[in-house]
Amino acid sequence: MRATRTLGLKDVNVGILSARLTQIFARTGGLSLMIGAGAGASTETNFMHTYGVNAMVGGKIRVGKNAAFRVDLINDWLANEDWKSYQRMHFGLVLYRNPSHETRIVQVQAPPTMHSDSVSAEEQARLRRAEAAYRALRDSLSRPRAVAPVTPSSDAALATMEEKIHFDTDKSDLTAEAQRILDEKVKVFIANPDMRIVIEGNADERATDAYNMALGRRRSEAAKAYLVAKGIDPVRIVVTTEGERQPIAAGVTPEAQALNRRAEFRLLISSAYLVKPKP
Repeated sequence: MRATRTLGLKDVNVGILSARLTQIFARTGGLSLMIGAGAGASTETNFMHTYGVNAMVGGKIRVGKNAAFRVDLINDWLANEDWKSYQRMHFGLVLYRNPSHETRIVQVQAPPTMHSDSVSAEEQARLRRAEAAYRALRDSLSRPRAVAPVTPSSDAALATMEEKIHFDTDKSDLTAEAQRILDEKVKVFIANPDMRIVIEGNADERATDAYNMALGRRRSEAAKAYLVAKGIDPVRIVVTTEGERQPIAAGVTPEAQALNRRAEFRLLISSAYLVKPKP
């Protein structure tokens, strides 16, 4: 703004910049009480005139849905005047762009008390539904329960779970034949919800021991991942590796190496009918 000075002094341009954080700490009815603190500065023409901090206490009272009358008491402490204190009072009208929704108190009449000789139609219908649900539950319990299908032969189930899968040289990808064998294992898994297995990955003697140990683990993890993707809970499968340490075929011929590139399956926990009876 423009300020006019007397005594022949030249008029000056005055600017004021102030910021304050305000908090409503109490509210009752349409009255709100506030406190705040902030800082500000003022300039005259091209130099800073005053600067400092301020504190405020105030209140406002609503005079309608969209407006409130406000009074603020402000105390300024000016840093460039050795923190001298100045007091001022502001009056104003607050206009609300989006007034808050009114709180409406709705009185709901309680339903009349129902006596034992005056049961409503709704209550009668509820009692009939409850009785029908009870009869349905009673009848379902009296019917014979369906038994989940199980593998008909323990010998066949054991053979399926113990069947090995084989891998190509230096590979952990599952071949089509390996996937077919794993699909048969899934059926036994489903028929035996308590069963747990160990998958052991193996490799032939080529490469270093450390490399073959890692390759064996990749092979066992590939088999586990396939079974999990088919719906088997991963906690039912433990993976391990033996690398080249447990060959089942001696020699270094391609045929022996092919037999040693395998994953073996051992039962960790099994149902009684999966265990072969002792002779």
